[in-house]
Amino acid sequence: MSVYIVFVLLMASAFFVAAFSIVPPAQVRRRDGTPLAHYPHEGLWEELKRQRLLLKDWRLLAMFIPMFASEVPIIVLSSLNSLYFNIRTRSLNSLMFNVMQIVGAIWIGLMLDNWKIASRRTRGVVTVTAVAVVVIAGWIGLTVWLYRNPMDLLDPPLFDWTDGPFGGFFVLNLIFGMNMVIYQVTVQWIISSFTNDPEHLARLAGLVKGVLAGGVAAAFGTEAAGLTQLHVVAYNFTIQAVGLVLMAVMAWTCVTTTSCTTSRTTEESVSPPAEAQANVSNNSTKPAPLSSFFTSSVQQIISEEYGESIGQIKAISDLNHPDLRGAADGHKLNGRSIVTGGIWADVSLTVGKYLYKRIVPDSDVPHMNVHNMEVFGSQVLHPEASAQLIQIEAVMDMS
Repeated sequence: MSVYIVFVLLMASAFFVAAFSIVPPAQVRRRDGTPLAHYPHEGLWEELKRQRLLLKDWRLLAMFIPMFASEVPIIVLSSLNSLYFNIRTRSLNSLMFNVMQIVGAIWIGLMLDNWKIASRRTRGVVTVTAVAVVVIAGWIGLTVWLYRNPMDLLDPPLFDWTDGPFGGFFVLNLIFGMNMVIYQVTVQWIISSFTNDPEHLARLAGLVKGVLAGGVAAAFGTEAAGLTQLHVVAYNFTIQAVGLVLMAVMAWTCVTTTSCTTSRTTEESVSPPAEAQANVSNNSTKPAPLSSFFTSSVQQIISEEYGESIGQIKAISDLNHPDLRGAADGHKLNGRSIVTGGIWADVSLTVGKYLYKRIVPDSDVPHMNVHNMEVFGSQVLHPEASAQLIQIEAVMDMS
């Protein structure tokens, strides 16, 4: 009874930690002083609508099976542990299963945060491949072990750690302990690459845990349905293997170098860091030193790459900078300041002239015309934000 009381107290303490120890998200700042995002207040109905929109995202639908299969090993291994071994051996297996989750968490973290692999997409594919080796080896090994050690439910063997079959199962138990964490962390990493918006990430986290819980319930169902352990293993092996294929496809097609610099995933509420990561590689270009160039609309160039006849730059501007705020604040709609198309046109002309002079330094800048400009969403100024950064990307191809 005392053990349960301790667990209840630990779980209840989370409320007090959350209430008194966690900094409100809107107050979190990076080292350069910029906020992570703008956090508008949204009511219950709006939140429910946003939850519903998650089910319309094809990327999340493609990741459904990986989410569903994330934690099934704990059900299979727990059942086999209770059926095949005596109590002291079960205790050892359970301890080592959880120890290997710690080991797996450290290893998968080193893989997914390995900056030696500069491309985030490549890092994801390499990690999924490594996870697949561990996962598939474990399921194949467990299938072989079960064939060699058939069991009568009416007369379970209750092996001790001194008995022969224990050694093989012990190794498999360690592998599946790692499987428990490396599989689901990789799933979460891929899904988290879809957005930088903290509120959207929170919704995704809830979705992942909900679908994961459904997968655990289904795994329990296979045990309760009276299937043989080989059939239970076959089912769980299949969904994890299918999940690995989907994870590899999504890592290759949907994980980009950074969500901050991809127009497809640009989010108005997110403030990119002042020192944005600029590690897009191109065999035909080479990095150039950063420029001290500054104008009111294009304030800081964070990366430049040039080839013989092509150049690209990335820059950052703060809409709340005194040199830009006045122009950005000049147009209001329903009391809110909206950035006008004139500012976007000025940005286009500025970066166009800059790129031309860097590619053709000895030539006069020709007259330029901004046309076919499309504005996909209104940029609303947030008066309470200390900084509101926008990121600019431009490519000039003179070939």
